[in-house]
Amino acid sequence: MNTCIIIMPIYNEEESLDKTFSEWKNETNKYQTDWKFDYLLVNDGSTDNTINIIKKIEQRNPNVKVIDKINSGHGASCLLGYNYGLENKYNYIMQLDSDGQCDPVFFEKFLNKISQGKDIVYGIRYYRKDGILRFFISRILSIIAFLKLGRWVWDPNVPYRIFKTKTVESFISKISKDYFLINVFLALHHKKSGIAYVPIVFRDRWGGSPSLNTFKIIQHGKTFIKQLRIFKTIDL
Repeated sequence: MNTCIIIMPIYNEEESLDKTFSEWKNETNKYQTDWKFDYLLVNDGSTDNTINIIKKIEQRNPNVKVIDKINSGHGASCLLGYNYGLENKYNYIMQLDSDGQCDPVFFEKFLNKISQGKDIVYGIRYYRKDGILRFFISRILSIIAFLKLGRWVWDPNVPYRIFKTKTVESFISKISKDYFLINVFLALHHKKSGIAYVPIVFRDRWGGSPSLNTFKIIQHGKTFIKQLRIFKTIDL
């Protein structure tokens, strides 16, 4: 049986978390014959009622694990999750947003890719309901990364992804939690091994505001470029 830890980085998602978890729980329960899914809810210092919702979800679901930490950013939350999956010897790690944008209707296609022998499967957002500006930001990230590293990754910051845990082991040994957009750096690392893609529609949020907003991505653009140069030397 395959074991998979589903990582959900969370920041101020009181309006969407319970609904997001419920629909994904219903979806993953369909595959219990061949898969064991656990959930890791990483609370990134939420300031609303999110932590109380997380505690209620944990109480109702024995397959839910929780990390409650001070606010250190989306990337640091993802990295904690990757480490957790590695340390606890899960076969696969999956990452999802906690705001309802990742539609489980596409999940079966991801598992089909896995059954075909693919180790790394990413969604590619051919249609996004969260605005054209965020689409362009994602493409700009692809272009900058290609110019600096020579690796082209479609939709490098997509949160809808599943991969064998072993594919992240060397990445974790090289990367620091201080890196901005760790999602993008992992995609660039995975590019070396090959990424299988599933076209997805990215829904609009069910509530709240994104923790990694457009302004923050633009504001930290220089940091991202600087870290790309460093990453190139350690991830040849």
